[in-house]
Amino acid sequence: LYLGTDNIVSIVAPFVNWDKRQIVQWGVNHRVPYYLTRTCYKEQELACGKCGACVERLESFHASGHEDPIPYE
Repeated sequence: LYLGTDNIVSIVAPFVNWDKRQIVQWGVNHRVPYYLTRTCYKEQELACGKCGACVERLESFHASGHEDPIPYE
């Protein structure tokens, strides 16, 4: 991409080699407003807490020692 755009465009992916626990910890340290985010696959008001995305999110918050700030079903 970089060469194909005459060295104008490049891709930066700082989290590509991090696990989700590390990403959550970085976000907490940098005051990411996680209460405004959602990972659930289901189209409903509250996140289900049961789909693969929700389970992985909850596990990541738990592994980082933080509570997920969003409400679940």
